[in-house]
Amino acid sequence: MTLKLSEPTFHKRDEFAREQVAEKVIKLLKSDIDISPMVIDGDWGTGKTEFCHKLINKMKPEQEEGKNFKPLYIDAFQADHADNPLITILAAVLNAIPDEDQEQKDGLLKKSLPVIRYGLSTVGKALVGHLLKANADDIADDLEKHLEGAADKAIDASVTALLKDHEEAEKNLEALQKMLEEIAKDSPLVLFIDELDRCRPDFSVQMLEVIKHTFDVPGVQFVLVTNKKQLRAAINNSYGSQVDAQRYLDKFLKFSFKLPNNVPNGARGYRKEYLLASFSHFINLVTESPSLESTTFKNAQSPTFTLIEQLIDANTLSLRETETFVRHL
Repeated sequence: MTLKLSEPTFHKRDEFAREQVAEKVIKLLKSDIDISPMVIDGDWGTGKTEFCHKLINKMKPEQEEGKNFKPLYIDAFQADHADNPLITILAAVLNAIPDEDQEQKDGLLKKSLPVIRYGLSTVGKALVGHLLKANADDIADDLEKHLEGAADKAIDASVTALLKDHEEAEKNLEALQKMLEEIAKDSPLVLFIDELDRCRPDFSVQMLEVIKHTFDVPGVQFVLVTNKKQLRAAINNSYGSQVDAQRYLDKFLKFSFKLPNNVPNGARGYRKEYLLASFSHFINLVTESPSLESTTFKNAQSPTFTLIEQLIDANTLSLRETETFVRHL
């Protein structure tokens, strides 16, 4: 699902001094360096989604100036119930094609359907054997052997059908990729996949595999806004703890950076040049709160101020956890 973006911009608010980071991301996306898929890494509650929206809104004026960007936003967490990352991404691309260019939209849809159909049929055929083998341990030996025989026949039939379909599927995939390349020729597509770390593990892994095997197309770039630690956990959940999840990720991801956790000090009279982003957020929240106006929480010379900085640092509070802390105060 492609969401209608809210309108946060760095111009309106950049309390964590991340606009320079966004400028470097845009510069990389415009360069001839192959950095897709790129990962913007950050722990939960560190402001990744807001950064993503601000980054996209910063790209929009460049698109209007003819610098050929077409940024698309996908909330993977809202889409994982559909259980098909391929449909999720293609729907976003279809929605991005202007209504007046109906011929191009129809062409993409026509090329997409055989590829989607092949993917769905593959899953369906693989499921036959699984269902026939389900609960076999609880059945009498004779019946179990019968079911195993039925499962073997079903699997043999599935393999035969898949082999017959494979050559046609390759042709359909190539046709789809050529269509995507044509769409992206004048306006390169940059797809921002957000909240992947909150999806079901199998959906997260499928998304990575679909991006690599289907959308490795000139002019189509991906930026994954996610927590790499959680992605590694999803890989181990899908393939077992014996799999080296980081090496698996390295096959799919070409460039990665972590959102900075420090910001220039904006606190009046405070001794440090840089502060933790969470502590800077604490100062901003306290300063804006009428309820805490008469407290020493915002006084940089107060021992309480120093203690709270140490608490936030020692407990590695995220931005979201800092908001909860201030709410309790």
